[in-house]
Formats: sequence, C-alpha cells, structure tokens
Amino acid sequence: MTPEFDPSDKTDFTLRTIGLAQAYGIEHDVLSADRIRQRFPQFANVHDTAIGYFEPGGGFVRPERCIDVQLKLAEQHGAILYKGETVTGISSNEQGVHVTTNLRTLFANKLVISAGNWSGGLLGEPFDSLLSVYRQKLFWFGLEEGAEWVDHSPTFILTHGRGDDKINYGFPALHGEGSLKIATAQYHTTSLPQTMDRTVSPAEERDMYEHQVRGRIVGVTSSVVKSAVCAYTVTPDRHFIIDEHPSWQHTLVVSACSGHGFKHSAALGEAFAQWCIRGSTDLDLSSFSLKRLERYHGREAGFTVPST
Repeated sequence: MTPEFDPSDKTDFTLRTIGLAQAYGIEHDVLSADRIRQRFPQFANVHDTAIGYFEPGGGFVRPERCIDVQLKLAEQHGAILYKGETVTGISSNEQGVHVTTNLRTLFANKLVISAGNWSGGLLGEPFDSLLSVYRQKLFWFGLEEGAEWVDHSPTFILTHGRGDDKINYGFPALHGEGSLKIATAQYHTTSLPQTMDRTVSPAEERDMYEHQVRGRIVGVTSSVVKSAVCAYTVTPDRHFIIDEHPSWQHTLVVSACSGHGFKHSAALGEAFAQWCIRGSTDLDLSSFSLKRLERYHGREAGFTVPST
C-alpha cells in the first residue's frame, strides 16, 4: 500500500501492481484510506490519501517446510542429494561437466548452478563483476496483548515515503505465535558471504522499530522475539540471470534472483528440468539473459557474451 496517493506517479509500486492485475485479470480490491483502516486496523495510521491493493487469493508459504518437501519428493523420484559439501572446482568439455567438491568429483551431461550468495566467486567472469551481495535483517516483533487483528492480517508491503528505506514488508501474525515478522531491503552496503555478520545487534533492533514500526503498525511492541540475517544477491537491474554460462559448456546459471526468486522456484525448477532433458524449456527465459546486462560493464570490464 502507498500512504500518499499521487495518481500521476507512474513509478508507484502500488499503481503498477493495480495496472498489472487489471491487465492480467487478477482478482483484487483497490482500497481507500478509510477502507484500509476498517479492514486492517493495524494500519490505522495511514495517511488520508493512502491507496491500497488487496489480493484475496494471495498467501504465503513457509520456505523451510516447502524446501524440505521438495527435497523428499526429489529423492522419492530417484535424485541423489549430497549435503554439507563445498564445491571447489568446475570444468567442462564437449562431453559434459565435472564438479569437484571437498569429498568427491562428479560428472554430468548437464549442470544447473544456483549458488546464491556464492555465485560471484564460484562462477568467475562476468558474474563476479555483475553480482552484489546485500545483507538484510529480519525481525519478529512482539504483539500487544489482545491485539484484535491477529488471524486477520495479510502479507503486506507498506510504503511510507520515497526510497528503499521508506518501505517495509511483513507476514501474517498468526494465533499462538505472538509476533509479527517485519523486514526491509537495503541496497547501499554490500557484503561478502564469507565475512558477513549473521547476527542482528540491539542497536539495529531499536533502529528498525523507530523508523519502520512505531507509529506505522498498531499493536506491535518494541520487543524483538527473534531476529535473523539473510542476503540478497542482486544484479544491476534487480532481475534474474537465467542463461548458459559464457565459458562453461552444458552449464545453466540460475542466479542471482535479487531477493525474489523463491516464489518462482516451482515453475522455474520445471523449466530447468526440461533444459537438462532436452536442451530447451517451455518458458521464454530470454528476458533473463546475460546479454541485457552488457551495458552495465561493457568491454572495459572484459564483459562479452557470445551470440546464441
């Protein structure tokens, strides 16, 4: 939702979301400030000119549970999982690809790499100069006793100004959990995966509450039940890279997802399986090619992509 509605602002996230929903026939409601307050009293302090987008068919999944089920299903269908190993080298030739770990060397006809934060160092040029890793903080704030909106809270994105530091997002507060998960995304300070601080300090907890929660979300206390750190691996235009590696044969690179990849993982996973089996997919992945990023580094950085 956007707190101060300017109908002429074509860059506004809420307005663009409404436009896409209209274009593709997605069921949705457009909410005025009064309707936001009535339906979701936790946002009672939105500006009088606020506008909201609500999608009744929307929802969320628990990623840890989802991944656990996916891995179990993969094993049931014959996949072999090697866990807790570190990839130390990758090489390819006309016959296929060799992957070396700290425990073994594997050979495959096709290789799909989705290495997240470690992609830049693992994949080499041009990925190491295109990908940036950003440390992100997650917070679960305690709720006031008797908060009436528990069990009636949506997954949300709340915009309260311009810029990444004026946006937060969160997930439903469910009965019995006693907390609301709220987070932001920052794109100004990069990190290295091997040295990233994986803890959240008390100062960071206070700062999050003061700038993103207090006076903005009703019924949430300053008490942090738990906190965590994750990281986004981000391309210059904040979209995916899904393309064949320019130097390694038979290798498809699936990264970086720029912080919004998991929700697409089921459909993309099917497409990658198709690529492994027949060398092509039913999905048009051309929008995620390396070629589009050439302008960000150019020949000065040695960034070239072979034509396909």
